[in-house]
Amino acid sequence: MSEHAALACAIHELAAAIHGHNELFSHHHESHPATKHDLETSTNKIMSAISDFAAKLSAFQDRQDTAISDLQADVDNLTKQIAALQATQGAITPEDQALLDGIQARAAAVSDKLDALDALTPPTVPETTPVAGQVERKAPPQ
Repeated sequence: MSEHAALACAIHELAAAIHGHNELFSHHHESHPATKHDLETSTNKIMSAISDFAAKLSAFQDRQDTAISDLQADVDNLTKQIAALQATQGAITPEDQALLDGIQARAAAVSDKLDALDALTPPTVPETTPVAGQVERKAPPQ
């Protein structure tokens, strides 16, 4: 399962657990109140879903951090190569051309890594309609 799918699944499981908790209260009336066991079971499902989501999100963020660090090292390397090329005098030598070719290849590799990093980032989660009795939460500004 891809990381996007794993995150989406974890979000869905969390939402389902919260929805189940809300349903527990909306379907129980004074004549049939929710039991302590019902509440404990519902709370455990929510806490488990939160833990699963947190673990999957942490792994995803670790992968992004690694990708960003690799990109920073690539940019530093390109900057050094460009500085070395700019320090040469006169006509382009075979060594200068090799340096230019290397810069071009590394720039293409950095571009590919940026595309891959963008692909790692999950799409914006669509807003959902709140269930009766559920507090509506707004998505944080991006």
